[in-house]
Amino acid sequence: MPIKNRPHFVPRSFKYRPDYYMDFFGRVAAVFTHPVKKVSVYLEVDADIWNHADPFDASGNLDIIYQTATHRRSLLVKPVPTLKEALILLQDRLDDPHFGERFKEPPVRRDETGGYRYLPKEEARKRLRRKGNGRPFRLTEEDRAVLTGWGYREDDLPQIEEAANHSTYTVIDSDGNDLRAVNVWETLDVLGRETFLSGISRSAFHRTCCRSSEDGKTEIYFDSGALFK
Repeated sequence: MPIKNRPHFVPRSFKYRPDYYMDFFGRVAAVFTHPVKKVSVYLEVDADIWNHADPFDASGNLDIIYQTATHRRSLLVKPVPTLKEALILLQDRLDDPHFGERFKEPPVRRDETGGYRYLPKEEARKRLRRKGNGRPFRLTEEDRAVLTGWGYREDDLPQIEEAANHSTYTVIDSDGNDLRAVNVWETLDVLGRETFLSGISRSAFHRTCCRSSEDGKTEIYFDSGALFK
């Protein structure tokens, strides 16, 4: 059966641990750094996400991809149907000390900041537990007017407010090296009220999203997955 399009699909028994998992336009990839060449290699779930309201309900085969200076290129003729087969092929490439030397487009390292980043479970448990808000967040009348002006219905607003109080907010700087959980009030300070409302109203119904600060130096990832359990 094709694998589910979800983070943490690489078993802990695998020889190599992913740096993190990344949601690329709805498709989840485990992101590895080649141990010798120090370039980015991805194991991606090639899932048919467009047929599902929630991309995590999709499933698919697996593709192995490497990063060039401008594109991500597949290393396989076609995706493979089982995780076991994919891991054998991936290990072969990560074990190869000459990986990429004869590629027409040489591989490079890339620290992804577009999309939603998931740390491996063991690290995420330590670093990215949801940070409490302290006092509850409440939508103001001005917030409600903005949201209804964007097309949300009055009966959508309670879910957006609930999401604001039960989501995990993760901030990462433009260099990709300041990953930490913040609460709703810190998120508001970084993004401003309207950008925050844009993010939380999106993730309240689509599970995750990201928004950038006005200066573009900081991104915050919204994870409202607690509402979908």
